[in-house]
Amino acid sequence: MCLLSVVVPVYKTETFLRKCIDSILAQSFTDFELILVDDGSPDTCPAICDEYAGQSDRVRVIHKPNGGLVSARKAGLKAAVGQYVTYVDSDDWIADGFAAAAEIAGTYAPDVIALSAVKHKGGKQLLSQSEFQPGLYQGDSLAKVRASLPFGSRFASFSITPNVWSKWYRRELLEQWQFRVPEDITLGEDLAVSYPAIWEAESVYILDPAYYQYIFHENSMTKVKYGLDAELVKSDRILSYLTELTEDETVGQYAGKQLNLYNLYLLLVAFEKELRGKSPTEFRKQIEKVAAVMKQHRQLADAVVFPVEMKTDYLLRLCLSFWRKEAFIPAAGTVLLRKLLKKIQS
Repeated sequence: MCLLSVVVPVYKTETFLRKCIDSILAQSFTDFELILVDDGSPDTCPAICDEYAGQSDRVRVIHKPNGGLVSARKAGLKAAVGQYVTYVDSDDWIADGFAAAAEIAGTYAPDVIALSAVKHKGGKQLLSQSEFQPGLYQGDSLAKVRASLPFGSRFASFSITPNVWSKWYRRELLEQWQFRVPEDITLGEDLAVSYPAIWEAESVYILDPAYYQYIFHENSMTKVKYGLDAELVKSDRILSYLTELTEDETVGQYAGKQLNLYNLYLLLVAFEKELRGKSPTEFRKQIEKVAAVMKQHRQLADAVVFPVEMKTDYLLRLCLSFWRKEAFIPAAGTVLLRKLLKKIQS
């Protein structure tokens, strides 16, 4: 048994895969196994995986028919033998940071280690980190962390990022939640694992050093625009699953309080995607269309029941993002958005 199993789902990332694998194998910490899960990739990724497995006895490869990200993660986790498990996306890479997390694992043995990450987009770097101070959380202090998920001091700002790749999980805890996630979930699949694991954990260590390097790719599956109706179908699916989880006594204690906030967040993000880049005139024309589609998804539409003061800040930022002009009058945009929300609820 090793301390850590690193699971890398692989699909159509031949351009980035070598850098990803090389960065993992270059870690100064070496007590880990690397599990590459070829999810039926139609390019040269399978051959690249086999090449690395032939070069290092720490690398194992699983070849499977394409089943999607959740399916690939499950396959890798099923094969894992490490005390802890972490994920790395095959189009990202990591700096030398396993050693710091391994030291925390050896000293405190927390159920979850939550780390910061660096996000790369358009030549810029953004540090993504928890709003909590680094350190060990358990008992009353952990209860505060649990109660803050997903949104802490600000609506739509994750108190701890939901990404599974910025966490180390005790394997038994991860198995409990990863294997439960339906494989048809393609939105919120990270949150469906990371937050239930934290809600269930007896101890969580928040670690500041950011070794994970998340690379924003325009053609990434998570960035592709599928259309409003398709986005809402995906939103409905993850919400249905999270609602089922609230039947669990431990999870329900915390998830129930935040589920409606996440519900609202998904609705706002969905129509932000649909209206992104539209001019003020186009935006007005789209209101009727968007409202008509939204009405077909009552679970999302019914989420808009929160006090106006809770929504104003996020609505305002959405307005600004539509046009990205300082000259745009925010109040006018807020009126338009409230008009849209009213139409959806009518």
